[in-house]
Amino acid sequence: MFLDAKHHVLRAIESSPPFRFVSMDKNVASVLELPVHTIDSSQTQPGNQLVICVVEEMVLRLRSMQDLEKDDFVELSGLGTIFAH
Repeated sequence: MFLDAKHHVLRAIESSPPFRFVSMDKNVASVLELPVHTIDSSQTQPGNQLVICVVEEMVLRLRSMQDLEKDDFVELSGLGTIFAH
């Protein structure tokens, strides 16, 4: 997943052959490599913004969002429950 400086998804690639370089544009600040099928499972798309933090901080953030519904969460194998919208 290619992210800008504010962790907005610029491009999401589900898988790439090993040792293959993918072209990036000048706005890419970081690349996040995830387990296979994570992007499809979470329905992550360009334009989404990721929150990258420790679990405890995420729990506090989610608890403060009182208007969330149960459907707003996605369970990802090995990653726990994350907010996906």
